[in-house]
Amino acid sequence: MLDTGTVTPMLKNTEKQGLIKRTRSEEDERVVVISLTDEGKALYKKARQIPEKIGSCVKLDKSEAVALYKILYKLLEE
Repeated sequence: MLDTGTVTPMLKNTEKQGLIKRTRSEEDERVVVISLTDEGKALYKKARQIPEKIGSCVKLDKSEAVALYKILYKLLEE
């Protein structure tokens, strides 16, 4: 899990890039609500296409792709 000392600088940087907007909750000032800007939504939409585009470049059948996916996630967990 990430702590606020790690998350806050990342959020500030992302906000400077115009991808997110941070606002304080009206009910509880300790809560910061993060929302995507239009530019952030456009980037999110483009990023969602990346796995499909990579998949179209790699010649694996479905079972091979699933096996690769499991191996990569196992590497990330270590």
